Amino acid sequence: MIDGIFKTTDLENVPTKETQRSYKKADRLRPDDTADVEDNKKDVEDKKKDVEDKKKEETLVDVKKAIERIDSAARFYNRQLEIELEEDLNITVVKVVDGETKEVIRQIPPEEIVALSKQAKDLKGLLIHKEV
Repeated sequence: MIDGIFKTTDLENVPTKETQRSYKKADRLRPDDTADVEDNKKDVEDKKKDVEDKKKEETLVDVKKAIERIDSAARFYNRQLEIELEEDLNITVVKVVDGETKEVIRQIPPEEIVALSKQAKDLKGLLIHKEV
């Protein structure tokens, strides 16, 4: 069969009476009906936002539980965890600190990488004049 030519027995592409009615109904929408449609869209968006907020809350609870478990394991080895947000780079920095001497045993990402990232961010302004 050649593309674009349909058999007369191929009824998939023939609009049914139901679809024809829905086309006619769409043509007859009144301004009141469009307001209802807009209200329904807002309701759907609100419900979607509520679901997203609930997921964020559940994720936050899971993260807090994980941090508590990690912290208790670190205390077992006389270590402390410090979790910081590097605001300039918008990244999280995790430090493992000795409980007695307060010396940083390990930092993720390493301090050198954080410093390089800050320098690269400063240099970006010299290379690129606008941010997307």
